[in-house]
Amino acid sequence: CSQAVKVTKEGLWEDAIRRGNLFLDCGVAPQPQVTQSNEQAIASVVVMAPANPAMRAPKLTAPVTVDGETAEWPWQDETRTIPLRRDPAGNRVSAVTGQACTAFDDQALYLALQFRLPIAAKLGTEPGFGEGDGVEVSFRNADPEHATPIYVLWGSPGGTCGSSTAMGATSAQAATMQESTIYAARRIPTGWSCEWRLPFAAMGLTSAEVKSLCFNIGFHCTANNAWVAWLPAGGRFCDVDQAGELQLLHK
Repeated sequence: CSQAVKVTKEGLWEDAIRRGNLFLDCGVAPQPQVTQSNEQAIASVVVMAPANPAMRAPKLTAPVTVDGETAEWPWQDETRTIPLRRDPAGNRVSAVTGQACTAFDDQALYLALQFRLPIAAKLGTEPGFGEGDGVEVSFRNADPEHATPIYVLWGSPGGTCGSSTAMGATSAQAATMQESTIYAARRIPTGWSCEWRLPFAAMGLTSAEVKSLCFNIGFHCTANNAWVAWLPAGGRFCDVDQAGELQLLHK
């Protein structure tokens, strides 16, 4: 590039030659241009993962009889219940649904469930996991200082209960949970219902050491071969780390 420079004093030209034809102090040297970038500054944004859906369990003020009869539970209180209406892909279903409610005392967690099935649906009473109608209850203690494996239990409409090692519980841990659990089920006009008593001692814990559980419930209806859950958990209902939280309200 070039810039015309008027010789206004003696020796200007000679000085320029000595500096390699650079005019740095003649008053007309090109000034640096500040250019503005068309690119906008990008600010980092931290996006927090959404909290897991929560179910709340208050402390009981009166004893519960575990007999499969669930009419006394507060089914109309939406703060106490959760719906079971998602298929493994997370889609909402309506033909087969369920509802759950829970509470606890100093010794155990109590769980009540009702299942609404298609009209005149016949119940498959095979006791094995997933072989007939049944419900899968999966949980682990959420506190890493009092860690437990994931317990996976299966209850049938016929009143049988099983415990699995599929998610990391040892054979001894699964057997202890099964032997300590009280379970009862019965047929109701809209489908079937059941109740559970799950002792904290079967997890090797006390009530005070259980503030919340990673938790999920799923059930199987053989009438239309439907699997339905509280949360889909990536299609594997017992993977409770991808499911919800059961909060025990100690106060």
